[in-house]
Amino acid sequence: MAPRAKGSSGSSVPADYFRALYRTNADPWTYAASAYERQKYDATLDALPRKRYYAALELGCSVGVFTALLARRCEALDAVDVSEDAVARAAQRCAGAPHVRFAVCDLLTEFPAGRFDLITFCELGFYFGPNDRRRIRDAIAAALFSGGDLVLVHWTPLVDGHAATADAVHEEFVRDARLAHRNGARAATFRLDVFSRA
Repeated sequence: MAPRAKGSSGSSVPADYFRALYRTNADPWTYAASAYERQKYDATLDALPRKRYYAALELGCSVGVFTALLARRCEALDAVDVSEDAVARAAQRCAGAPHVRFAVCDLLTEFPAGRFDLITFCELGFYFGPNDRRRIRDAIAAALFSGGDLVLVHWTPLVDGHAATADAVHEEFVRDARLAHRNGARAATFRLDVFSRA
């Protein structure tokens, strides 16, 4: 069998990989200092169809840099990550925002309870194999209120170890009849798409 192309391993990255990463690095992707990340965050917030959201869910909050920005647009925000260390740092960063709740959550085995009018699924989809991506997409669709918004943002350069490319992840959501594509944009290194629950 021929080896899989870079960025298309097809296998979900185990939770322990991320737990170990955050134990040894307080901010593995330099979210707090990166100009690229700030540009991406600004583009994501600008793409949101509404100025305010009643109940939002951030999947993969990492150390809470985007969480702190998104919290300004939400009445309530649930933020989850697979790493206890990341969640602790995010909670510390957002200590002045009591309407933000944090929890440890492994999307390979569970999904946050609740219904939401906004869900963000950013820089995560390419870590999951096809069956896990399908299950997570189903859970997202079930958790969104009718008319609720979903935002996807992913790094587009190919990375060894990613289960899928950014485009493969986004196109799966584009083809989902439960989701209406609202708008999208592509920068040099990321793709952004916004959907609403039909």
